Formats: sequence, C-alpha cells, structure tokens
Amino acid sequence: MDETEMKNFVDKQELTDLKVRIRRALFPAGDCDQRGALAL
Repeated sequence: MDETEMKNFVDKQELTDLKVRIRRALFPAGDCDQRGALAL
C-alpha cells in the first residue's frame, strides 16, 4: 500500500467515523446501532 492509498483509506475511515457520530447524535443509541449499521 503506497502513501496515496494509505491516505485515501484513512480519509474513508474518518468519514465513516463521522457518519456514525452524526447518527448517534441524531438517533437514540439503541435505535441507531441497528439502523445505522444497515445504512452504512
């Protein structure tokens, strides 16, 4: 994996983490984990 691929991978991971955090903020914890996982 070269430097560009590594950066893209990290960016994707950060974006996923951000989506999860947004969902947790918008939905109650239990509800979000089930539906949020499907939406990803």
